[in-house]
Amino acid sequence: MSRLLVAWVMMAWAMIGAGCASLPALDNGGDPSDTAVRVRIEQRLSSDPVTAPLRLGITVDDGIVTLSGRIDQAHVRLRAVSIVRGTPGVRGVIDKTLQF
Repeated sequence: MSRLLVAWVMMAWAMIGAGCASLPALDNGGDPSDTAVRVRIEQRLSSDPVTAPLRLGITVDDGIVTLSGRIDQAHVRLRAVSIVRGTPGVRGVIDKTLQF
C-alpha cells in the first residue's frame, strides 16, 4: 500500500511540474495568456512580408492590444491592425501608431 501511495505522489508531482514548465514566462506580472498573445502577434507580424520591417510597440492587457510606433503607409497600418485583430486571444485593438 505504501509503495502505491509513493508512486501516486511521485506521478502527481511530475504532472504538476510538467504543467508549470509549459506556462509562458510572466511579463511584468502579467497574465500568461497576455504574454502568449503578444508572442503570437509578434510572430504573425514578423512572418508577413508587408509588416515584417515594422518596429511596433505591442502591449496586451486582458486581451486588449495596444499598438504604438511609426508606420509610413496607410495600407501597411491597415494590414498590421488586421493581422492583430485576427490573432487568437485578441479581444480588441487600440491603434496608437503614427503615420507620416
